[in-house]
Amino acid sequence: AQIIANVKPQETKTVTIPGISKYFNQKNQVTINFEVKQKADTRLIPANWIVARDQFIVNDYSKLALTKNAPASVTQNTTNLIFNGTDFSVVFDKTSGQMTSYKYKGTEYISDQFGLKPFFWRASTDNDYGAGLQKKLNAWRDVSYTTLKAENLNVKTGENTTISCEYNFPQTNTIWKAKYTIYKDGSIHVENSIDATKCELPLIPRIGMRMQLSGEFVNAEYYGRGPWANYEDRKTSTFVDRYKSPIINMVDKYVMTQENAHHTDANWLAVTHRSGKGLAFFADNMFQFNVSNYLLETVANAEDWNNDAPVGTALKNKHINEYKPSDKVDLFIDYRMMGVGGNNSWGEWPMQPYRIIPKETNISYGFTIVPIDNPAAIDKMLK
Repeated sequence: AQIIANVKPQETKTVTIPGISKYFNQKNQVTINFEVKQKADTRLIPANWIVARDQFIVNDYSKLALTKNAPASVTQNTTNLIFNGTDFSVVFDKTSGQMTSYKYKGTEYISDQFGLKPFFWRASTDNDYGAGLQKKLNAWRDVSYTTLKAENLNVKTGENTTISCEYNFPQTNTIWKAKYTIYKDGSIHVENSIDATKCELPLIPRIGMRMQLSGEFVNAEYYGRGPWANYEDRKTSTFVDRYKSPIINMVDKYVMTQENAHHTDANWLAVTHRSGKGLAFFADNMFQFNVSNYLLETVANAEDWNNDAPVGTALKNKHINEYKPSDKVDLFIDYRMMGVGGNNSWGEWPMQPYRIIPKETNISYGFTIVPIDNPAAIDKMLK
């Protein structure tokens, strides 16, 4: 229904939306989207042009309702732990504690054994370079690419089947604890706790987990902010809703390659094959994510801009023509990525609320992975 309110400049008026109360206190999330449109042609602004918009979220989104499920069984050999269920198996490497295989109904979801692993780095942005963060914070890049060595690896069976371990990253004085609860139907709950309170670095670019899937998985569907990219300090233009996109289109090709196509405030994400089968990731609370055919290493640029280097001696920076898609899907399920900043581009950090400060990051986050035959199955899993 269209509601007309005549409001003068600097005037406040309360408007009642007829029948809105019937949408409150329901299982489904209710959002109210407001638009302010230009009434008539005025100079260069045409009639009906949207001059302002906002979204209000009335109630929380329905969370995943996992049915009571039997635990997976477990076997092992000299190098691996193998968890099995109905039409399902997942393999963890004993040395790294990393998931190296996830098979469901004959389909392998993990590409080249690149399962979930802690990750703290992003491809540096223009503003990161301006503030020198690609150098000041490069220990987080080193940590992200270090060979994982699992400590206190522990498997428990009984009412639940779990595998847990911890990672000690001395470069940044950070401890990451990971726990996987594995069910017979192929669903896996991932629980992480991260303690970087002893780290002396000023910021963390991101806190998340990275994995890679086969390029055969071509579609992404999610409930969160979209449809375009958004960040902690760049998200009010994006509204919370259900979106779908080919993964190949989830990229922003900046003139100089850099971090792009991030999404915040997501409740779930599904990555699927053309047939509809795939993996759905459900947040315990909310998570942020990147999903792309353009690998982080493809869009990451040189160590520096080298603007002051003598002619012919500077390292070549990557530009827009070097966005080359991979035959893989690069997936990040993040607790958070720091904001992109931009108050200026020659030294300012992101504003205080959008920073990730190590001394404040004794935090935890989790999500559940569920194999699906079709995205429509997601609706049945929600309360």
